[in-house]
Amino acid sequence: MGRGKRQRGNGQPLGSAAAISAPPLCLSCVHRHEDARYCDAFPEGIPQVIIRNGHDHREPYPGDRGITYAPKAPGEPRFDPFAR
Repeated sequence: MGRGKRQRGNGQPLGSAAAISAPPLCLSCVHRHEDARYCDAFPEGIPQVIIRNGHDHREPYPGDRGITYAPKAPGEPRFDPFAR
């Protein structure tokens, strides 16, 4: 009995270009708080589907209070996950 293709949590098949981990848009968003788990759209915590790029938050998402991704201005500090 054949099985369907295995999928990542974002619904993309394993090995597909879209399934390759990429930094979340949140990291370059003007609405992100200092603690990257929170933002103006989700003050109680950013949903995992957005953090994992399973939803493009340039489009509305339930509970985002009408606030979507907006890029920081060029030259504005961006979150560096490797900074110490």
